[in-house]
Amino acid sequence: MFDDVFSLTTGNYVEEVDVDRLMHGAMHGLADALDADSAYLTAEQVKLMQSGAPAGPADVGLDLTRQYYLRVVAARDGSPAARAGLQPGDFVRAIGTTPTREMSVWEGMRLLRGAAARRSSSSCSAAMPSSPTRWS
Repeated sequence: MFDDVFSLTTGNYVEEVDVDRLMHGAMHGLADALDADSAYLTAEQVKLMQSGAPAGPADVGLDLTRQYYLRVVAARDGSPAARAGLQPGDFVRAIGTTPTREMSVWEGMRLLRGAAARRSSSSCSAAMPSSPTRWS
């Protein structure tokens, strides 16, 4: 079935298809379909995860899952996220300027715990947002 869809897409799409981008998207989709905590990681991300390298000292105090975007499961008491008013169910739509729409939980947590998290702001919005909340 995958071969059929791949062939139909590459042979009949209106524009020229970037095969690498199509395969990358397919791998993401296969992993995302399993559950909210499964994710396709690139070879570079797997090496980084297996190395055990620490993400950095910064921590905004969030526990996340994935539901279209990264979504808050909990904001730990006294954390920067809790002080900013983040609640379970809120969506983290961007970290710095990077949208979280296609970001794995692992990648999001690594960015939020990394040293760069100290200098960047993130954008969060509730399930029915009127305007995003920013925190740094």
